Amino acid sequence: MIWDYAAAGPRVTVETVRYALHDRIEEKLPFLRVPVLVVCGSKDPLVPLRWAKHVVSLLPEGSLTVIPGKGHALVYSAPGELVKALCPFLYIQ
Repeated sequence: MIWDYAAAGPRVTVETVRYALHDRIEEKLPFLRVPVLVVCGSKDPLVPLRWAKHVVSLLPEGSLTVIPGKGHALVYSAPGELVKALCPFLYIQ
């Protein structure tokens, strides 16, 4: 991800961060009417577990899976564990 921001350049990166900070996702989550699985690592420095729990509390059909001992980019740091979390969720949907 960092390489993507580097390739985009400083202006695009600043605009993206500015937009992200002003886009209040908390206001949109209660309107989602589909099952949503939030997956996070227990040692994520960017998205703390308390934030993931808050997000799930705002989702009408939200559920949370925490992968112990892992950080933010689960697709890279815990791909097998991520798939194990996703498959049952996708199967029952």
